[in-house]
Amino acid sequence: MYSNFIISVNAVLPMGVLMLIGMLIKQRNWLNQAELKRLNGVIFKVFFFFMLFNSTYHATINDYRPRLLVYAITSVLILWVVTGCFSCGVTKNPRERGAMIQNLYRSNFVIMGYPVVVNMFGFENAGVTAMLVAVIVPLYNILAVITFEYFRGGNLNIKSLLKEVVLNPMVLGFLSAAAVRLVGIVLPVFLDKLVVQLGLMTSPLALIVLGASFSGMGKPNWLQVIISVLGRLVVIPAVMLPVSYWFGFRGIEFASMLVMFGAPTAVISYAMAQMMDGDDVLAGNSVVYSTALSCFTLFCWIFLWKTIGAF
Repeated sequence: MYSNFIISVNAVLPMGVLMLIGMLIKQRNWLNQAELKRLNGVIFKVFFFFMLFNSTYHATINDYRPRLLVYAITSVLILWVVTGCFSCGVTKNPRERGAMIQNLYRSNFVIMGYPVVVNMFGFENAGVTAMLVAVIVPLYNILAVITFEYFRGGNLNIKSLLKEVVLNPMVLGFLSAAAVRLVGIVLPVFLDKLVVQLGLMTSPLALIVLGASFSGMGKPNWLQVIISVLGRLVVIPAVMLPVSYWFGFRGIEFASMLVMFGAPTAVISYAMAQMMDGDDVLAGNSVVYSTALSCFTLFCWIFLWKTIGAF
């Protein structure tokens, strides 16, 4: 029991400390909001590419799990449909419906999920999770665009949507590394080390910027924020993790499902709601409160399932 507790603490505590460092940076005014936004853009466009490139390049054949991938995609699609029906029953406001759906089905798999797996299994063993990230995050984007376009009565541009997915830095990193491996190119030692270092920098930088970006998002409908946060951090993992266990996923496969289902609402949800006429106040507050509480809930889920023996 004590060893499980220590493993859970070691998995989650580094994330909390990194976000606290980010909050301190913001409090000291060492970076303003505009600089944080630019830095966040650099992390997304540059470092996420190297993170996925590195994980894919160093992945082994054992890291490719078709059954897990099919299960993850199917689960996200089912969650999207179920949360859509639920949100339509909770509110009649189209802007609130779109934001709430996204708050519930879309987790912060990259920034708050992937680092947990790395802390538990080591960067060199997190290839399975990296493969999932490369597929699930673009799927999140596609479903978000469809959701907001539907509720604002717009027309879906398939060509633009596909272009956005293909040019996603994470997808590009995955495809580039897969092409390099397929052709049989071996990176020179100095270049390999550089890629590894850039990949390792991604999560710490992203978490620091996330902590520094916390700010007031306006006054929302608090009932909907509570529903979004509880749904994202408690209800969805409480339902989906036993299902994943029942399907026989264990070890790093189950840990990947744990962070995918248990991570807080994705940070990009706020910007997406803003850009696509959704309720950005609801989205922003859901991001802030779910992220703040997720260190505790993730610890609890990790401790519980580690004790059960799922990984």
